Amino acid sequence: MPVNRKIQILRISLLIVMLLLMACGPATAPSTTTPTTFTASFGLAGTPGDGGWNLAHYRGIKTIKKLGEVLEENDHSFLVKIDDPNYPDLKGILLRVNIITDIGYSGADIERRFESIIQIQKPDILFATYWDSKDAAVKMAQKYPDLLVE
Repeated sequence: MPVNRKIQILRISLLIVMLLLMACGPATAPSTTTPTTFTASFGLAGTPGDGGWNLAHYRGIKTIKKLGEVLEENDHSFLVKIDDPNYPDLKGILLRVNIITDIGYSGADIERRFESIIQIQKPDILFATYWDSKDAAVKMAQKYPDLLVE
């Protein structure tokens, strides 16, 4: 993966982490003809309907929409064109956000689900949003060195 793309992914991931933290308690300008697209996938143990941590994560993830214009949206994913004046160097970048629910609490199940997410969604960054997913996240980071795992 080119160094410049890694830097852009890191900047977006830091921005996402900042937004999540707010909700819960050097890049180059993209081409005007073909915007750069990044994909962030979030794994939740359960569903937002639990009224607990999964709901808090879900609400935080949804605040990403405030970064710009939402171009596509369905139940658990959306595409936003970044246009936040606080991040002028990211203007025009497309960020696809996927929220995967009910990943579970078993290490083997979590690892299997992460592997599936990586193969199907091909994210640039994978967020393991809960403690039980840390071992599977470490395995994915080791197996896929170009993937940022948080």
